[in-house]
Amino acid sequence: MITVTDNFLDKDEVQELKNTSMVYSKVHWVGMEAEPENALHELVHKIYRRNFFKSSGATAWWNIRPIDPKPHSDLISYCTSNGVDYTPDPPPTTTFLYYLKAPTTGGRLNIYTKPSLGNESETDSIAAIPNRLVSFPIDYIHAVQPYSGNRVS
Repeated sequence: MITVTDNFLDKDEVQELKNTSMVYSKVHWVGMEAEPENALHELVHKIYRRNFFKSSGATAWWNIRPIDPKPHSDLISYCTSNGVDYTPDPPPTTTFLYYLKAPTTGGRLNIYTKPSLGNESETDSIAAIPNRLVSFPIDYIHAVQPYSGNRVS
């Protein structure tokens, strides 16, 4: 199931994220019992406290996606390296995407919810709106539509 939560963070929490200096595309392990080290970790803890997922922790990264990224599944993308499957047991179940900054144009998230029958598949398309949290099953194939400007998620 896909869920969309607008205005997920309060004004101060959004400002803390905006003021946070992070390395783009660096994966952070966020332990649920560990003290948060920065605003990104606080975001993950808030998602956890809201009962969106139950786990010992989560990976999180501060991201500016390529202008035209390819469709992918996070389970396969982040648990496979050089053809070797490193999926933990039990495997993660959910992908969360939080939008801090929207692009000038485009940048919608396409989530391919049903397999292709011929040359078309069923797709949900979700706008990149600041302070929006999107969650969906980790094995769903998804991609970002082409965009211009700066999209930070």
